[in-house]
Amino acid sequence: MSLPTCFSVPLLGCLLALPLRAAENQPAAAKPDQNSGWVLVTPRHAKETVLLDSHGKEAHVWPANCEAAGSARLHPDGSILRLGRMPLPAPFDKAGLRGGRLQIIGWDGKVEWDFLDAVGDHFAFGDAIRLPNGNVLTAVLEYKSRQECEALGRAGDAVTDAGLYFPGLMEFKPNGKNSGLPVWKWSLADHVFQGHHPSLPHYVYPGEKAGRVDVGVKSHLKGPVWLQPLEIDYHPQEDLVLMVMGGTGEVWVIDHSTTLAEAATSGGGKRGRGGDLLVRWRGPKPAPGMEQKSVVLSAEWTPVEGGALGMNVLRMDGSPATTTVESVRLEKDSFGVSGLDLVLRDRTAPAGNGEASMLGVLPTSFSFDPGSKSVVLTEGLRGQIRFTGATGQWAHKNERGGVKMKILRGASTGQECCGNQAQATGSTAPRTGGPVPAALPPPQKVEEVQTAPTAKARLYGPDLLDRPPSV
Repeated sequence: MSLPTCFSVPLLGCLLALPLRAAENQPAAAKPDQNSGWVLVTPRHAKETVLLDSHGKEAHVWPANCEAAGSARLHPDGSILRLGRMPLPAPFDKAGLRGGRLQIIGWDGKVEWDFLDAVGDHFAFGDAIRLPNGNVLTAVLEYKSRQECEALGRAGDAVTDAGLYFPGLMEFKPNGKNSGLPVWKWSLADHVFQGHHPSLPHYVYPGEKAGRVDVGVKSHLKGPVWLQPLEIDYHPQEDLVLMVMGGTGEVWVIDHSTTLAEAATSGGGKRGRGGDLLVRWRGPKPAPGMEQKSVVLSAEWTPVEGGALGMNVLRMDGSPATTTVESVRLEKDSFGVSGLDLVLRDRTAPAGNGEASMLGVLPTSFSFDPGSKSVVLTEGLRGQIRFTGATGQWAHKNERGGVKMKILRGASTGQECCGNQAQATGSTAPRTGGPVPAALPPPQKVEEVQTAPTAKARLYGPDLLDRPPSV
């Protein structure tokens, strides 16, 4: 498996009391003081999902019949919802992406729902969550042809005949063991603006259109993989969906209270703004003249005091990059950011170490339990899980699903993170009769390493499971 030469989001919640059917084989009871929380680990290249207690000890394993394609979710009855990997149909079959299969697996390992959501116009991708009404909300990638992209205002030289995959959301009502009825949909394709063709809809130049995304963004990525939904989370009281968007490095907020028709417009729903984005945020605005280097990697809803909304975010900022977990306050009416508090400052990327940057010395996702104030950081490519909480600190190294990856060693400072390539100021050829040039970086070489990547590890409070397993 070949990887790019820069650090990237991995190819890479709100805790719900879900009304789920009781499992046939419930977990056995445990003493309350044995455990102060649960960590759900999803190896990317293995078929098992693993439950750890708050000391990092393995407590349970769910088998499956396919590899994972995203992070799993734990339910009170001991079942899990997972996004699985399946062979994708055209036009998605050549892009090297994973997804398309939604599964609910009981504590006893029995498959309760196995729905193949991969068709010619979309497939389930990135993340999925079960809503309080029992429906499943999944992020998707939706296919738009070259002609459709150009009709939306994408420049002809910024798209190929393979088209583009637009991020979106779909909600399904499980219908039997192997099917789901679509009941709601949101697509970014309905909420773009463009500055390329004055004769096409939603033309704005120069500038922005509130609640919409420039269809020309990332024009150097000619497709089809363009923007990728990495995580979603659901706020049950406010009926809002949070989405972390790879490609822009932003967190988006979408009104789920819209009807199916309203979700494709700029009107309707509780906020009167239809499916337009209520929030687009990637960090505090930089000082005038400074480059925005902040990127949101992971986010979850969290309770905050007062009448505001709260998000916890894992953000990477600066060069070399530093990762922090922060609590962001959003005003309910305007959805503007009114506060930013530090929860945890983690690490700064080491310079000049290709292996360190590629294999995840910096975390790629996080999960936070507001009750215990515990936090879990996932270094996805390395498969490393780091826990900090009331029971102390520990690290768990995933050993399931080992793969070989190719990395570049010998990256120079400024090249180890975020695609921030050093800018050449002239020829690097040796000069004669002049000053000695600065030392060149060490030559890069490709090496193969063994690792066992994971998706986001999710942290849950000790009282989530109806009958916790013995640990």
